[in-house]
Order: sequence, then structure tokens, then C-alpha cells
Amino acid sequence: VTIGSSVTSIASGAFYNCWELNQIICKSITPPTIADNWVFYDIASNPTVIVPAGSVDAYKAANFWSSLNIVAE
Repeated sequence: VTIGSSVTSIASGAFYNCWELNQIICKSITPPTIADNWVFYDIASNPTVIVPAGSVDAYKAANFWSSLNIVAE
């Protein structure tokens, strides 16, 4: 799934039960705010999140994003 650069928040349950979701491309330099832990509940184990170069540390420090495998594009 690709999350566009204009997305600033992701609502509860957005990817709930998407157990085949194993890659997320997030175009936003600033990590979108995650409503709660239900956003990524029951998705693939340790999905890769591809973020803009220079944003890796911000995503790794952000609530709920920090539990995912963050890499630069």
C-alpha cells in the first residue's frame, strides 16, 4: 500500500486484519499520526515501511511506527 505525502493522520483500524500487508510505502516526510494500535493490528509480521530518505529516524521515533521495519527509499 502507498500512503501519499499529504496524509497527516491514519484512523483507527485503517489496515486492521490486512494480514497480507507486508510493505507500506509512506511518501510523507513527517510520520502521519497513528490513531491507536488498531491501525496496524493483525497485519503481516514485521512489514517493511519505505519512507523518504532522511525521515527514517523520525519514523522510528514516532508512536506505533517504531514497531515496524522502517527503511529509506
